[in-house]
Amino acid sequence: MKNKPIYLFGIISLLLAMMACSVFSGGGGGEEIVSTDEPASSEDGSGSNDPTEEPPAVVSNLCENEYYPVVEGGTWSYYGTSSATEDYTFTNTITSVRDDGFTVTVEFDNLTLVQEWACTPEGILALTAGGGPAGTLTTSDVNLVMDTQNASGLTYPKNIQPGSTWDATLDYTGTMDIAGQTVNVSGNTVYNYTAIEIESVTVQAGTFDAMKVDVVITINIISDIQGSSVPVTFSSTTTSWFAPGVGWVKSDSSSDFGGFSSSEASELVSYNIP
Repeated sequence: MKNKPIYLFGIISLLLAMMACSVFSGGGGGEEIVSTDEPASSEDGSGSNDPTEEPPAVVSNLCENEYYPVVEGGTWSYYGTSSATEDYTFTNTITSVRDDGFTVTVEFDNLTLVQEWACTPEGILALTAGGGPAGTLTTSDVNLVMDTQNASGLTYPKNIQPGSTWDATLDYTGTMDIAGQTVNVSGNTVYNYTAIEIESVTVQAGTFDAMKVDVVITINIISDIQGSSVPVTFSSTTTSWFAPGVGWVKSDSSSDFGGFSSSEASELVSYNIP
């Protein structure tokens, strides 16, 4: 029993590293690779032009954003690769729009998450990392569930120019069940963004002139293990590209924590903005 806290600390470190790659950059494990030969967007990439479709919900001025079109029914499908998990696919859909926010449903092959967003005069902010639970990770011996609250800052400011900097923070509380033992965890994640430049980027959905943004993600977790507080800090870097009127089109991430190195890449396969 004397070595059990060290054993648990090692498991926590590994799981947090995997969770950061799979949750915070939008990814997740998937077993089936789905290719899209015909993108869901219109020929010019601006979205569907079917005149018989119902008009999209009107978006308040608060939610208008050059790099994230907030339109009810808008969908973006992605394909990702990761050194920590199998390749995966997922689709983001804006399922409802309100005056002060909107809801995004994220669908993986075998998992659905719901993410709430807030709209402010300064920009829009993700209130959760990717669903009611920020992340759920299960192995044969470990089940980790963490909830997010107290979101602050901005995810997409109203005005992004090369050289712009901004940040966002999410607090976490949760539990980890390890071989029948429950461990309480808490902490936060801090996102520090820097806009670099407009750059041409080609993905499966097409070629876009996109804003290149670097983000440093720092995860601070405190675990209560047998009456002792065990702090864990994990950092990763992500470069993402956001196209005006389209949104997020590509991300490349890398991390190294306690000797556990990982990388992840995601790109837009198709999109439809009504």
